[in-house]
Amino acid sequence: MTAKTPQEKILIELEGLGYDVENCKPDNFGFALALIEYPVKVGRYKGRSFKVGIGFQENAYPEYPPHWLCVASLPDSLIHQHSEFTHNGTQWRVFSAPPSDFWDDLPTVEKNMKSYLLRHMTRFWDQV
Repeated sequence: MTAKTPQEKILIELEGLGYDVENCKPDNFGFALALIEYPVKVGRYKGRSFKVGIGFQENAYPEYPPHWLCVASLPDSLIHQHSEFTHNGTQWRVFSAPPSDFWDDLPTVEKNMKSYLLRHMTRFWDQV
């Protein structure tokens, strides 16, 4: 399948990295999420897995990366959360987490979900 939209491109890239991906538009939330089960490799939650939603309201991926990270059933956080919502009986914490500080300097060929997960998600979990 050839990606036609930025959202489809994100979903295809995550699937290509071995993730089971669910495309979801939660109630009471402003945009769609790519949901994956994410095994945390760093920080105080190292060794645990969480359902993570990667928000893609931006329509210019890969030039502009996903800005929002949503985490289900996260007990607490050391960084400020933007908001929260409930979806299918599960509480989600929402974080405004743009990776533009490094993304803007990446060559176009490296602007992908692999770079996003390796650099940005690692940093996010190291701080949360």
